[in-house]
Amino acid sequence: MTLHDWNVKRSADFTQFFRTIVYGVGVLLAIGALFGCFNTMYSAVAARSREIATLRALGYGGFPVAVSVILEAAALSLAGAGLGAAFAWSRYDGVIDGFGGDVFRMMVSPAMIGMAALWAIAVAFLGGILPSIQAARRPVSDALRAT
Repeated sequence: MTLHDWNVKRSADFTQFFRTIVYGVGVLLAIGALFGCFNTMYSAVAARSREIATLRALGYGGFPVAVSVILEAAALSLAGAGLGAAFAWSRYDGVIDGFGGDVFRMMVSPAMIGMAALWAIAVAFLGGILPSIQAARRPVSDALRAT
């Protein structure tokens, strides 16, 4: 094995290690975002219980109410993903940096932004499903009495 081959293998090993760390941190952040989404959507449902009950009293079924809560979660998550992608693109796209003797160029590609949007929708769906079910199942009379 030549010195060049050894450097290429070391660089590939480092890249794989770095990718594993990045995906691990990404999963932990997604779990944190999921709990944040739960909290936000439960608070939104609790704060709007009278409005939701009014919609139900006007004839809207549980399914449209549940869909509206999930769509609200998706809209909030996509807005956050868009702000994060804009920040990442403005701050890191094209930056050349080094770590561990390796030099690399950071890129924020449209594929990465698309992946962020998909993750945001997935987190919104998972974080909004339980609050939406609660909003859809709450009896109208109880919700109208709540203050």
